[in-house]
Amino acid sequence: MATFSYTKGYLDGSTLNAAHLTTILDEIETFLNTTKLNSDNLQTDSISSEHIKAGEISAGLLASDCIETQNIKDGSITKVKQAAVPATTNGSDPGVGGIVFSSSSGEWSDDSTTLTAVTNLSCTLTTTGRPIFLGLVSASTGSDESYIYYETGDTYYDNGSDGYFQLVYLRDTTEISDYFGTGTIGYNEHNYTYPVLFEKGGLAVRHPPPFCIDIVTAGTYTYTVKSKGEGGAFADGTQFYNLKLVAFEL
Repeated sequence: MATFSYTKGYLDGSTLNAAHLTTILDEIETFLNTTKLNSDNLQTDSISSEHIKAGEISAGLLASDCIETQNIKDGSITKVKQAAVPATTNGSDPGVGGIVFSSSSGEWSDDSTTLTAVTNLSCTLTTTGRPIFLGLVSASTGSDESYIYYETGDTYYDNGSDGYFQLVYLRDTTEISDYFGTGTIGYNEHNYTYPVLFEKGGLAVRHPPPFCIDIVTAGTYTYTVKSKGEGGAFADGTQFYNLKLVAFEL
């Protein structure tokens, strides 16, 4: 710790005049101008908030990781102070806190009776360990329609058909949620199962779109959708029209 020292220019018992005081002040000024004050020069609790000029402490003067959650007042961070949520629309990872949409399935169909990946319904997401929402949303615009169906009958209102439709969500290669749809609906001289039906961007919904919540640890995961159909008198397999997969951390 720097220490100020001064050699008296007067004798004990002599009269202290203005010149003596000026000399002392000059010595103090020189000391303060040439010596930096360190923390050990300050008394404990000697500097309080009223001694700091407003706006003087910038972000660059703060030590890394010096502000912890207990230093932040509850409710003090409003929506306008939060960073914008990153989003991607091609299935690529938006980063932590983001929302990812896959590309559109287009008019995809497959008549296999084994689970088959639906084209383009793939999303990659980096998480902090909170639950993940997965769902299907419409990719339609204008007069286009978005739906899933499985054709089950070869005559109008053929209620004897017993085909079914299956949709599976996967995290990497692990199945995490499994949905089945069955039934017959007369349409255009054939019977169709509509587990999901959106028309013109979702104005009509015959059944809620299947979704799931995935419980994960922190990491980066790729989510996909597989589907198959089986049974029925006129089984043309499963068809996905203009759908997107969406994923985000809750």
